[in-house]
Parts: sequence; C-alpha cells; structure tokens
Amino acid sequence: MKKAISNSEELNNYYKMINTKLKKYSDMNISHDKIAKYLMPGTQNFSNFISEDDDLKDVDGIEVVLKDIIHDIYGAFKDGLFKKIQNGSIKKFENYMVNESIFNFQTTEEDIHKHERALADIYKVSISYIECIKEDIHLYSVNDDGVMRKVMVFTTEEIEKVKTNILEKLIDSTKNKFYSFKNISDLELGMDKKLQMKDVLDYDKVKALLDKEITEDDIVETIASNVDLNIEVKFQKKTNLNSVDYYLFEIVSGHN
Repeated sequence: MKKAISNSEELNNYYKMINTKLKKYSDMNISHDKIAKYLMPGTQNFSNFISEDDDLKDVDGIEVVLKDIIHDIYGAFKDGLFKKIQNGSIKKFENYMVNESIFNFQTTEEDIHKHERALADIYKVSISYIECIKEDIHLYSVNDDGVMRKVMVFTTEEIEKVKTNILEKLIDSTKNKFYSFKNISDLELGMDKKLQMKDVLDYDKVKALLDKEITEDDIVETIASNVDLNIEVKFQKKTNLNSVDYYLFEIVSGHN
C-alpha cells in the first residue's frame, strides 16, 4: 500500500527532496531543457525516476509533484531564467523552493535593532532609512541617498547558527539512504543487498568531520543560494563594527 501525503509540510518536503535529487543532473552540466525533456511526464524515464528511487516509489501522488517540477524547470528555461551567468558569489536559484531550514533560528527585536544600526553605519545613513522586510532571512530595505537597496545581514554568531542548521540538514539527508551491493567492479552479484546508512554511520564522527570541512565561504554561498524563488543574491563583504563581524549580502535582482 502506498504512503499518502497527508499535509502541506510533507508535500513541501517531497518537492524539496525531488529538487535535491534532480540537482545531480545540473552538477553534471546537463542543461535544464535537456533535463526537462529527458524526464518529461509520460516517458519511461519519468516512470523510472520514481520506480527506481526508494524514497519515492511508494508515495501516492508523487507523480504529480515530479510533473509540476519538470514543467517549472522547462518554463523557467523558456523564460530565460537560466541564461544569466554566475558572477562571483551570485547564485541562480534552481531549487524552486525556499530552503527555510537553514534560517530556522529565532531573530529577536534586539537582533533586528543591531542589524539596523550596523546597516546605518555601513551605508552611512540614518537608521530611519532602514526597514526590516523579512526578519527570518534578515532582509532589509535601505534608502541609500535615494537608491533603494534590498540587503541581508548576519553576525558571526548567526552565521554559526546557519552552519549548525546546514550540518543537521546534511546529516538528516543520509538517514533514509541505502547503499546497494549489486555490481562491484568486475564482480557481478546474483543478488541485491542493501544497507541503510543510518545503521552504519557514526553520526558524531560524521558531524565532526563535516564541521571541519564546511568553511566560512561555504556558508556564505549556501546563504546566497537558499533565500527565495527567482532571487539572485551577491555576498558583498564582511565588516567589523564594535568588535562584531557583519556579513553583508545584496539582492541583485528578483525581489520587489
């Protein structure tokens, strides 16, 4: 019996899961139109994508989710969304879903005031020229001598909180994965044996190793890549004010 998607949170998680799985194609430099055509609904490739995946094959209605995503990819390609060239730390938003989990920590009124004072110092404007637009992702508008800017700002402490959330997400991503022992080099087995990764991995060790591997640049680029749909974000600089480091991002395009 197939598993039903019972609420919007589960539905969003399956959208995110499929987008993550599709990322392997873009990582191989396969163009988005070719990905969309390869997995076009109604084709055998579309069916195989679901039936050969242990996370998807037993989910009722998962075909509709994959169909929506493929149509979104092809629509975005036709609209020219993927034609913009990556420049510096600008990231193109290819996942089509807001990855809210990495920003999942409390932002207090005191934090907001601290951000506003820092932005006032950075842009040399009155604090009254700064407005918090979306506190969960630290997004502010700044009236910079008549030029309206959309910016994000994080302290070192907040960057570390983002890193903690990234670590948890990476570790969680392994827990429902299996390693299949079927064909190994020149040895072809007449059986398919699987081990679930959560039964094998020492997660304390995995976390410690990942913690060393994930750099400040990795965190900055992850923030820029996971803000919102169709937005391009550029990391501007790190500024020290009153012994506190602030990481400044500017919205390049896509946010009204």
